Amino acid sequence: MRSLQSIRSLFLAPVRSGSLLEVVTYTVMGSSAKREYSQEFLQKCYDDHRALWESKKQPENVNPRAVFASNELDLRDIKVYGFDYDYTLAHYEEAVEHLIYDLGKNVLISKYRYPEEIKNLKYNHGFAVRGLHYDIKQGLLMKLNQFQQLQFGSIYQGLTPLTQEQVLKIYGSRSLSLHYIEGHMRGQNKMAHLADLFSLPEMCLLSQVAQYFLDNNIPYHSVPLFNDVKAAIASIHPEMHRVVGRNISEYLIKDPSLVDFFDRLKKHNKEIFIITNSPFYFVIMVQYECISQLALCYTPFSLI
Repeated sequence: MRSLQSIRSLFLAPVRSGSLLEVVTYTVMGSSAKREYSQEFLQKCYDDHRALWESKKQPENVNPRAVFASNELDLRDIKVYGFDYDYTLAHYEEAVEHLIYDLGKNVLISKYRYPEEIKNLKYNHGFAVRGLHYDIKQGLLMKLNQFQQLQFGSIYQGLTPLTQEQVLKIYGSRSLSLHYIEGHMRGQNKMAHLADLFSLPEMCLLSQVAQYFLDNNIPYHSVPLFNDVKAAIASIHPEMHRVVGRNISEYLIKDPSLVDFFDRLKKHNKEIFIITNSPFYFVIMVQYECISQLALCYTPFSLI
């Protein structure tokens, strides 16, 4: 017993009981306090991290245009090169997003009989970014981190941000199961992932129409709304290709460096193919205009 008392006195003698109580009280209060994830808070976090990143001085011997790999790869052994088309070989102006949005909006009105007032909606290029998720059943656009955790302050119903309390009432916790997020891989469409830039006008249209219904007290179900907007956007691709094909300089960005790249591949006898779901005539037309006739003549493309 005396030895235990000696050990106790050794560790606790320098600590006053009052100070210990204050520390414990502060710890408990700190752990129970709620952090408010407002837009201002998230913007400040972004600005602070960006400032920290920009303050880092880059080493002088680093080429910012170089490609860094974790493994060695001898490109002399690679005989065939394959490319995606959209946003890999063909880079689009923001005008394409406006075109997709307007065409899809017109289909909602003409084919699915949505209210005529939707014609007044305008595309907002800065509303969404790639990487976001959309809960089809709940009708919520959200940001998840790498641990499948909801990012409070970035969850929207229509154009209206939800509070932390509203989000927790819907989901019960901050974390979502991987099964819930990746249900589409098992035939269960619970979440949609904004994986490409073409999904941005689709999500903007979906959110704006939902907000229109909310503002005008029009009852709606999020699942049919999602399906209608998705089907409308999918149906306008042929028309989009025709419009872009007639106005290539307005919708696509010409990259002169592609000519040098393909010329280098040709000189080393490489074979090239493209995998795309865009129509053949569109790919050939855009390739001719944006990559130039030189690349077409030099490099035989196989189109899959």
